[in-house]
Amino acid sequence: MAYIDDKLGDGEKAVYVAHQHPFVLVRAAAGSIGIFILGLILLIAGLVFIQENRQNSQDFLNTARIVIAIAGLITMFFGLIGFLIQYLQYVNEEYIITNERVIQVKGVFNKQELDSSLSKVNNVQTYQSLFGRIFKYGTVNIDTGNESGVNRLDYLTKPFDFKKQMLNAKNGLYGDASDLAPQSIKGGYIRTDDGERRYKVPPQAEQPPVPGGGGYKPAPDINRAEIPTMIQELARLRDSGLLTQEEFQAKKNDLLKRM
Repeated sequence: MAYIDDKLGDGEKAVYVAHQHPFVLVRAAAGSIGIFILGLILLIAGLVFIQENRQNSQDFLNTARIVIAIAGLITMFFGLIGFLIQYLQYVNEEYIITNERVIQVKGVFNKQELDSSLSKVNNVQTYQSLFGRIFKYGTVNIDTGNESGVNRLDYLTKPFDFKKQMLNAKNGLYGDASDLAPQSIKGGYIRTDDGERRYKVPPQAEQPPVPGGGGYKPAPDINRAEIPTMIQELARLRDSGLLTQEEFQAKKNDLLKRM
């Protein structure tokens, strides 16, 4: 976090930081751990043989045992160095959600950054295998609609929390958390039921029949100035999964026709 704090823009702040599951570290450092264990075995074997044969007059064998013990120490050293390198790479790979974008940071000395603007996030998908559900890790796919396609974040710890925080941050682009409270918007309001956002249009005053129109009632008028706000609310419902893309597009087109 100390690195990324200097890279944030004016008014930008980090709201959530995630890492990959420790399984990633164990898998990456498996070779180094194996080398360390091998060195430990060589060291123990050399020390045991030296202790048991301290009175042995065969200098060559004693020298060989000392060499084995030293080789074990050297092997352990390289195994430990390899593990430390993998550990530093693991702790320095961060997935950061700010109030404006999602940032992926990699590298210990040579830093690599990949960021996606929250305003361009079209869809977020999460996937958890059986072991992922048990050990609380999974995959998050972020579709930004640009040329790079989908940003895939594998082995992410608590993927559903990450998705929730990202959607909350995206909603924050249009206002703070008070946007989830009832709004004084003509033609509709926002409320929450168990964390779900719903859009409701209050009943309109009944229009009198048009003379000679066979009881036909025209569609209720909507203030044109409010249509962009209503489209934004529909977009929020789509992002939260309460509306499909087809339903969102149909409702959006209907509102645009009334402008």
